[in-house]
Amino acid sequence: MSLTLALLARDSEARIGEAIRSARELADETIVLDTGSTDRTIAVAREAGAKVFVTEWPGRFDVACNALLDLVKTDWLLRLDADEALRPEAHAPLRAFLESPGETEIVFLVRRDFEPHGVTSYCRLPRLWRHRPERRYVGAVHEQLEFERMRELLRDGRAVTRPDLVIDHFGFLDAGDRRGKDARNLPLVEEELRHRPNDFYYQVCRVDIMR
Repeated sequence: MSLTLALLARDSEARIGEAIRSARELADETIVLDTGSTDRTIAVAREAGAKVFVTEWPGRFDVACNALLDLVKTDWLLRLDADEALRPEAHAPLRAFLESPGETEIVFLVRRDFEPHGVTSYCRLPRLWRHRPERRYVGAVHEQLEFERMRELLRDGRAVTRPDLVIDHFGFLDAGDRRGKDARNLPLVEEELRHRPNDFYYQVCRVDIMR
């Protein structure tokens, strides 16, 4: 099965090279969609072996991520953020899975979040899936694959969790970076709540930012 490593980026020069190198040997192609970097993100991504595309920031993460998906031409895609890295021990099981994926459509990977005092949390995220044009993201921020379709795949056993496939997330190592992300995300969370005031997920996101 052919695989694309796909990343969305903006002003990510410090981490994007590591993100690409962590998984590029698994991929037939690595693509980065840059949404307006003013630092060396584009140059670093190209030096690491990625094909870089550039677009203006559309104001929403789901729109930007769907533009990234539109660039994928392979059977499968692996999505990483620019401040993440696939663990080396995940390479062998990921290769084995792609050789015989069966009826699986989506794979949840485990992400470990690092802060200055160490690992703070674990979560499951759908980051590896069969590329299909109709598979889209929703949400102005903390974008997610469309939930109703995901629920159907989970019920049918075609969306699975692989705890042996682990991503390390370093975006919270610098407290200043976290404050900057919170300042960026809050208006987008508020936008979602204007349209969906009873959405519990975004209510929790708002509380988390404001605390």
